Amino acid sequence: MAESFRVRVACAVAVVAFLAVVLLIARRSAPMFPVSDEAVTELATLNVLHGRQLLGPYSRYPWHHPGPALFYLLAPFYGISGWRATGLAAGALSIGVFGVGLATWVLFRRGGAALALAVASTMTLLLARVPGVLVSPWNPHAAAILAMPVAILSAAAAAGWPAAIPLLAGFGSIVVQTHVATLPHVAIAVGVTLAALVLAPAIAPPSRIAKQTAAILLVLWLLPLIEQVSGGGNMGRLLGFAMTPQPGAGLSVAIHAWADALLSVFRPGFGVPLGLLATPDPARWVVLAAFGEVLLLAAVAIWARTSGRSMHRWIATQLLATSVVSLWAVSRIPDGVHDHEVFWIAVVGALNAGVIIAWPLALTNVEQWRAALAPILVLLVAGLAAAGGNEVVRMDARSHSPSFNDRLIRNLTGAVDAEITRTGSRKTTVLIDQRVWPAAAGVVLQLRKAGRTLAVEPDLAHMFSGTVAADGSVDLEVSFCGGPCHEQQSARPGNVVIWLADGIAVDAVAKAR
Repeated sequence: MAESFRVRVACAVAVVAFLAVVLLIARRSAPMFPVSDEAVTELATLNVLHGRQLLGPYSRYPWHHPGPALFYLLAPFYGISGWRATGLAAGALSIGVFGVGLATWVLFRRGGAALALAVASTMTLLLARVPGVLVSPWNPHAAAILAMPVAILSAAAAAGWPAAIPLLAGFGSIVVQTHVATLPHVAIAVGVTLAALVLAPAIAPPSRIAKQTAAILLVLWLLPLIEQVSGGGNMGRLLGFAMTPQPGAGLSVAIHAWADALLSVFRPGFGVPLGLLATPDPARWVVLAAFGEVLLLAAVAIWARTSGRSMHRWIATQLLATSVVSLWAVSRIPDGVHDHEVFWIAVVGALNAGVIIAWPLALTNVEQWRAALAPILVLLVAGLAAAGGNEVVRMDARSHSPSFNDRLIRNLTGAVDAEITRTGSRKTTVLIDQRVWPAAAGVVLQLRKAGRTLAVEPDLAHMFSGTVAADGSVDLEVSFCGGPCHEQQSARPGNVVIWLADGIAVDAVAKAR
């Protein structure tokens, strides 16, 4: 008992020290000027600190992801850092390491040494290959990392550990709210847990567990429900989109993209998903290997059931179902398969590999080395934390040596802000040419941080949290152009060109009050 207490104290001290270090690094960082989705994510987190963020991350479709849980998790780190982008990185790292650490601990305590060592190793390998993901607050990255404990908590709950149920409800809700593409993964995890409870009523959770689960679900889903019933209607739009037939990817494209994602942990060329169209390896062996992995997973599930390894059985069964359904999910993606949309499948593939490797490992006498393996698992998680911490340090160094983008956004913001001041504008509307929207997003963020009241054209308003509706009270119009639209804008009476360089034109015209 005393030994267990000392371990818990040591873990608590390590966690506090880690948080203190990454937050101190974030606070000493110089201001950074993110663009594109990074700017939009920071803008939504800023909106949380202002107490008015009901929507989840924006989508390229006409809806938002289901909820804002990720922004609320990041907000304390962002606030403590002094509204710095490095604070978001520190938050993403802390949340991700906590999720992986929890998953590893549950595997070790409930699944045994073989399962813990194999799965923790493949999880670590996947994240070590894309260290930038560890510090990324972008929702496809964050959701994929937090999908890891979802699978493991589900298996633990199905194997008879009721305390995992409220944790599953919490992590599952956060993952789905952050990126709806993960819904098949979470739905199957929940379904497996419910199936286990039905098949084995003896493991039904006590009433306090049910109350805890209900409370967690209420807290996490309250804001999306408020947004829906108050007239926003995001959940309705999302459901309507899901129910509408979509053209989807061709079967061949879907299979190759799915196979490539499932084998990401081992395949050459795997890198950080950037939101680009996926370019799957056309080699036939990749597809054959992916289907082979699924067949091996089925064999593991059968072996685990016959050998009475409950945790191993449920995680293999769950991942088998998820792997199959994920192929269907990829085939439903319209407008081309992008790398960030299938990144969560890479996580499923890494878990699959770990479960398969654990099969022969479990047939050895590895369990007698259980006590010696515990420090190895701690080192794996600590290694991820250290790698992520190094990424935060690198961000800090970059913040003190501004990049071209940093200087561009700072100068653009200064030019627009000066025009707002000169005209005495109280509400400015921003029009954005798609060609230059990444830079425009960065400027909108900086102006909002400076306290400016901004409206954005209706077609893009859903992307920019904290902006207001464009109405008759707008007194200045600012246009960001990256093409011919500048010629049209500059011909307007009263037009002022406030920036014309670096492939970007910014025009402003005062509106009648």
